Amino acid sequence: MNTQEKNKAQSRRTLAEIDRGNFDIMDEVSVPGATFDFPGGPKVDITGFKGFCAMFRAAFPDFVHDINDMVAEGEKVVRIGVFRGTHRGEFMGVPASGKRVEMAYIGVDTFRDGKLIAVQGSPDMLGLMRQIGAPAMAA
Repeated sequence: MNTQEKNKAQSRRTLAEIDRGNFDIMDEVSVPGATFDFPGGPKVDITGFKGFCAMFRAAFPDFVHDINDMVAEGEKVVRIGVFRGTHRGEFMGVPASGKRVEMAYIGVDTFRDGKLIAVQGSPDMLGLMRQIGAPAMAA
């Protein structure tokens, strides 16, 4: 298996573990200084990312990531997919609605020697917030 295929397998495995609620997988698959960057927030380290995952798990306890497409080039893996879950807990100030949601996302995982050094995500947070009934956002 070449490097790109190994990195893609690692991306799949990591998301599957996160979907199971095993956020400690990040300690195993990431270098200590790994960064996680999502629009609207600061870059965070592994601890911050695990907190981000826990926040999502509390609000969407059945969440899963479906990967629709994955492309690897060099040390980067690009994931295109959909996050699905049921809004059963407060999320960003919006009380649980009980609604099933789908949020499109693109993620870019950067590896070095088989370990994550950076993750950049671009989830459709506006679409998610609309689905759970968040008040209209100002332009």
